[in-house]
Amino acid sequence: MRTLFGVLLALSLLGGLSDLAAPAETLLTEVRAAVLRAIDEKDEKLRAEQLKAEQAYEKSCTGLDQLERAFEEKNDNSPRATEAFNKLERKLSGSRDAAQARLRSLEGDMLRAKALVDSAVLAANKILVSLSPQALPIGLDVLEAGWLRSPQEAEALKHFDALARLPGEEVRRRVGVAMASPTLTLRVRAAAIDCLASVEDGTLPSALLPYLQLTRAEFDLMSAAIRAIERVHRRYGIEPLIAFLGRENQVIGRLREDATTALRSLTGEAHGPYREP
Repeated sequence: MRTLFGVLLALSLLGGLSDLAAPAETLLTEVRAAVLRAIDEKDEKLRAEQLKAEQAYEKSCTGLDQLERAFEEKNDNSPRATEAFNKLERKLSGSRDAAQARLRSLEGDMLRAKALVDSAVLAANKILVSLSPQALPIGLDVLEAGWLRSPQEAEALKHFDALARLPGEEVRRRVGVAMASPTLTLRVRAAAIDCLASVEDGTLPSALLPYLQLTRAEFDLMSAAIRAIERVHRRYGIEPLIAFLGRENQVIGRLREDATTALRSLTGEAHGPYREP
C-alpha cells in the first residue's frame, strides 16, 4: 500500500520534468512498473482471500445443514447426543460467522483498492496533460507498453480511462489505431471508441460507419459505435443510424432500441425502431 502511495507522489512530480525527455522516460517507466506491480499484487491477494473466505463460509453452512439433518434422522434426544450436537453446532456457527465477517471486511478492502486504482489512472491522466508536446509521445509510449499491451484486459481498459477527455491530435491518432487493431479484444476496442467520443472527435461518425456493418459476433463494437455517434452529436451520424435500423433483427438485437434512442437525440424527432420503406 505504501508503495502505491509513493508511486502516486512520483506521478505528481513528473509534470516538472515535462521538458526533459530522457528523465521523463526513465521516471515514467519506473512509475508504470511500480503502479502495475502494486495494483496487481493487491488485486491478486484480495481475490485469493475472498475465495478462501467464500469457501470457508460455504463449508460451514454445508456442515450446519448436514449436522441438523443427521441429528433429526438419529432422533436421539439424550443429554449426551444433545451436548455433542450443541458443541459441534457452536463450532460450525463460529466458523460461519468468522468467514462472513471476513467477507464484509474484504468488501471494504476491495473498495479501497479500487479507489487506489482510480487514483493511479487519474494521476496518469494529469501527467499526460502536463507533458510538453515533445515529451507527450514518450508518456504515451510508456502507458501503451504498460497498460494497452498488457495480457490482462483490465489493464488495457485502464489505459483508455487515463486517456479519456485528453485533447491532442497525437492522442486521437493513437486511440484510432487501437480502435481498429485486430490484436486487441472487442471490449478494449470498444473502450477506444468510447475514449474517442469523450474528446468529441468530429471525424468519428464517418470513421465509425464500418462498425455499424459488423456482425453479431462483434456486438460490443456495434454498441460502442452507436454510443459514440450519439455522444459526438453530429448530424451526419443520422443517415448511418437510419441505415442501421434497416438491418435484420437477429443481427442487431437490442441495439435497435439503442440506435433509435441515438437517432431521436440527433434529430429531436420521434422515430420508430424500424426504418420506413
